[in-house]
Amino acid sequence: MMSAMPAAEAQTYRLDRVTAGNVQEQFPSATPDSAPPSSVPQSSQYVVRTAPKFQSPPSKISPEMLQIGKALVGSFASTVAPGAIKQTAPIPYNGFAQSSPLSGATAMFSVPTAAQLKRISSRDVVIIIDKSRSMSEADCPSGNMPPMLNRFLMGGPMNGAGGITRWEWCRRQTMHVASQLSRMPGSNLKLVLFDDRVTEFDNVSIESVSDIFTRYKPSGGTNATKALKTAVQEYFERQRDFGRTRPLSVVVITDGAPSSPRSLKDLLIETSMKLNSPTEMQISFLQIGSDDQGNQLLPELDLGLVPEGAKFDIVSSRSFGSVSRTGLMTALLDTAR
Repeated sequence: MMSAMPAAEAQTYRLDRVTAGNVQEQFPSATPDSAPPSSVPQSSQYVVRTAPKFQSPPSKISPEMLQIGKALVGSFASTVAPGAIKQTAPIPYNGFAQSSPLSGATAMFSVPTAAQLKRISSRDVVIIIDKSRSMSEADCPSGNMPPMLNRFLMGGPMNGAGGITRWEWCRRQTMHVASQLSRMPGSNLKLVLFDDRVTEFDNVSIESVSDIFTRYKPSGGTNATKALKTAVQEYFERQRDFGRTRPLSVVVITDGAPSSPRSLKDLLIETSMKLNSPTEMQISFLQIGSDDQGNQLLPELDLGLVPEGAKFDIVSSRSFGSVSRTGLMTALLDTAR
């Protein structure tokens, strides 16, 4: 019988599935005296990677910062209702890391119910993402924690950048949405990227989302009006050519004010005038990052268009604080209520 090696000498192993040079799946870590998961096919598609021996780095956190960290952890823990963290049946693996079984505002990767999925899959879904150069800024939380706590744990400055880039946050969130929609036959997800130009991708999947975000990087300006106009025009063209068409849910993720706020408002007002019901089309703007102009404009789009002449209230918005807690899937589901 193999004797267990001392803990200090233990090494961990990770099995990665390699497809076209990219790691697509990860299996749980295993120590040398435990067998790999029986579900892992023994073929050349899988490689074993040896992790280096773990050595605790010297602490660089001052006593004052440690106290701040403890306070932040306590603040975060207080937002979780008693009993919210509990044993649950594991969710089937679907190609990316699942979220912890937290409820409410802490579920950045929320898993929709069957009823919610059915409702959203009955609509055409368009996700429009800002690709301007500022989307490369790293100030987004990587998981289920507030941005400030995330920055503390990641070692970033408390009043500056920390965590993952806005672009990477969008990649992870869009992959999660694609994964969930793939559970429902007939669902249709379109991805639109914009800077000074607009690039469209129809019927995207988890695999294609990952490839798109690898091929395209943040650059250019913020022409949100042109991107939204493309999605809206295509909806009315389908309605004209085929008569009755599926309702449309649009989510626009941007980190700042568009290059022409007035033209964006006019587009939204004109769009509402062509609808027979607000349920035909719902548009949600999500603020990512803390740009002051974006923070001022999005609430105006949410609350100020009907007073300016819009026929229906078809626009909603979410602040960065809300988006960073609840994630993209929750915002998308809200457009199908």
